[in-house]
Amino acid sequence: MLRYALLLAAAACLTSAASAVPTIDPTGDFLPTYTGPKNGDLDVTSVEVVNTGTNLIFNSTFAAPVGTTAGGFYVWGLNRGQGTARFGALAPGVLFDSVLVIRPGGTSNFFDLITSANNYVIDPAAITVNGSLLSLNVALASLPSTGFATSAYTFNLWPRALGQVGNAGISDFAPDNSNVGGVPEPAAWALLLTGFAGVGTALRQRRRRTA
Repeated sequence: MLRYALLLAAAACLTSAASAVPTIDPTGDFLPTYTGPKNGDLDVTSVEVVNTGTNLIFNSTFAAPVGTTAGGFYVWGLNRGQGTARFGALAPGVLFDSVLVIRPGGTSNFFDLITSANNYVIDPAAITVNGSLLSLNVALASLPSTGFATSAYTFNLWPRALGQVGNAGISDFAPDNSNVGGVPEPAAWALLLTGFAGVGTALRQRRRRTA
């Protein structure tokens, strides 16, 4: 029984860890509906969201340095509990109820699609561009829940080319036609690790008694 419990604890830890590592997106997988320039800075190669307990850090990498495409910008779709599919047949698995629109060198915004009262301009200091890496660091308090715990929020990233109308301007979804799973808060990690250690200790004590 203890061995079985230990395996369950290990599986729980691994499952949680999987949601905290980068999600890899294939290079060159531009959408067939996309009509803009097929430059590498509009081609996502990885995404990651880190929950610090007070902030969410959105990390993304691309196939070329950010800024290669004039006017190119990036949209993180966020599902806080009332996310719906807003792209129709193009991406029915991409659910969101708010967006973080990142315009490197320009004005970036948070748009709450449930209530516009929560909309705001994102502080430029929260955005970091380093070659092909683009990061955003925002306070969880500025992303109010619409039903989910913050650890259950899910995400998708799509670059857009300036001047392209509607879905034709979306170059890529990362991940394709789905969302990145929720990311555990630090307290959840600590609880999982404590449980894992406790089961391990119990198993060692049982082995000593039977030795």
